[in-house]
Amino acid sequence: MKLHFTNDWLRRKIASDPDNMEIEAGSLKENSDVSWSFNAVGKPEAVVRAAKAAMEKGKCIEPEESYRLDCLGNIMSMASQQVGQVAISVVASGSMWKDGDVVKSHTMSLEFKPLSGFVE
Repeated sequence: MKLHFTNDWLRRKIASDPDNMEIEAGSLKENSDVSWSFNAVGKPEAVVRAAKAAMEKGKCIEPEESYRLDCLGNIMSMASQQVGQVAISVVASGSMWKDGDVVKSHTMSLEFKPLSGFVE
């Protein structure tokens, strides 16, 4: 399933509950201390800037925060090496499950795709 948010809807949603929502590289996510997501589509240098900005937002509790920062760092490294690519698409997310103070599991997903056939 794909969801499409218009800029107008997004502005209204954030205005109605600004403490619980944030914009991150064009995607909408709810704040959480055990899960995170990052989505960006654009020129490699713009994706690097968006990933760098995401490092400062949406902090998670440890150890998930370290995994989030490592993943964003890898995204920045891969994006900066995309010589000659017009655009790339990045979708990343992670979460952990805790039972009290004990971390029981982690999940992480990263999809990094150079886009071919891109027309400006």
